[in-house]
Amino acid sequence: MATTRPAAASRLTIGAVAREAGVSVPTVRFYESQGLLGAAPRSEGNYRLYGAADVRRLKLIRRARTLGLALPAVRELVRAAFEEPCRAFEPRLKEALEQRIEDVRRQVAELHLLQSQLQNLDAHLAGDCACDHPAGECSGCSLLGETEGGSGACSCTVTPPIPTSAQ
Repeated sequence: MATTRPAAASRLTIGAVAREAGVSVPTVRFYESQGLLGAAPRSEGNYRLYGAADVRRLKLIRRARTLGLALPAVRELVRAAFEEPCRAFEPRLKEALEQRIEDVRRQVAELHLLQSQLQNLDAHLAGDCACDHPAGECSGCSLLGETEGGSGACSCTVTPPIPTSAQ
């Protein structure tokens, strides 16, 4: 990943570039290890040195990750953003965003289904079970009750004690 490095006067250490981009130092190292950020040249003291282009690249990566784009998609977008003309980059970005929108729609639908299932289970738990056997065996107390076709209400038969008559 070729990155143009600025003159020594405008070079930033890893801590400074992380602050400028709004990420942590370990995040900068991670993105570098994943090929999202080119390997930084080193100072005489062996410090990594970054420039303004690296800050822009990190901000793009951070924004794409905040939107939930996966690392492979981010890697391709970052490459395209810094190697291709804008007219070629825009359709790639649009495609990645449309895919993410579809993923979010699917996740929202799954969350609505989960919410409905939780609400139904909660509504079936009457709180009036008087069984003495383990909850896992009770159709009203168990999560299994609903999946086994039970009503969610306790259907256990509690046999009242037989009164003993005085003879």
